[in-house]
Amino acid sequence: MTLYPGAVGTPPYMSPEQLKGKRARKASDLFSVGVTVRHAYAGVHPFYDPTLDYTYDEAVERVKAGPLPLPGELPENIQNVLDLLVSEAQFERGSATSNLRRMGIEA
Repeated sequence: MTLYPGAVGTPPYMSPEQLKGKRARKASDLFSVGVTVRHAYAGVHPFYDPTLDYTYDEAVERVKAGPLPLPGELPENIQNVLDLLVSEAQFERGSATSNLRRMGIEA
């Protein structure tokens, strides 16, 4: 059972709303997926330096500043989805279905 406002999750992959103590929603999961995919693809976390410790407030500020650019060339639709998934604004992350469609995959 999840009790709020307790933080549940792995902080480097938590959405900014979770870091602020707000309830996790589907958009929070999409943020975590976006961070995970970007981290796996680029080999570095999109927001945080692993040698530093961040307070939750500092982590939120890093997210507000935007992710590190992805290396190499990705198709524009994939780049767009990966950028939207790690947006600070929940409404910009879309849904799993809308993001699959943006990538050209029928859900």
